[in-house]
Amino acid sequence: MFRLSLSIFFLSFSTLCCANDEAVITKAKNAVLNQLTARQNIKECTKFKILAKGGEIDKSAVIAKCDNDFNVNYGLEYSSLKIHHLNDGLTVCGIVSGTTELSRIGARFVYEAGSGNVTLKPSKHPFYNHQASGEFGKNMAKLVNNQYRIVYKASCL
Repeated sequence: MFRLSLSIFFLSFSTLCCANDEAVITKAKNAVLNQLTARQNIKECTKFKILAKGGEIDKSAVIAKCDNDFNVNYGLEYSSLKIHHLNDGLTVCGIVSGTTELSRIGARFVYEAGSGNVTLKPSKHPFYNHQASGEFGKNMAKLVNNQYRIVYKASCL
């Protein structure tokens, strides 16, 4: 009888943990989706295309702008999702993949459950690396990557 009770307890406990983990993963996916939705600017890409067609800007600027951000309307895929239980809460680390207006894009992310913060490291930074962005753009790309590295080391290792 004791063994049966103990088995039921562990089965219930593991089911509860899995249910909680699934809830945290769902929250992480929603937070990443919300951040990518806020960043996407399809209208800007359209404006750049019109300006390039009229010869007002270089076509490389169109590529930089239109290949920079996820278009969440094309869907997102999540992979390598791992939950980390830390002293001060839970984090979810993983990869999100999707499409820009021109090609595929991915990003590594860290979601902090307690605060709801999402830190992203996109696979590419064409807008920041475009020649028109100059030194400012290069520094912004470095800052984004460094911020991710700091959060990742603190939360995912």
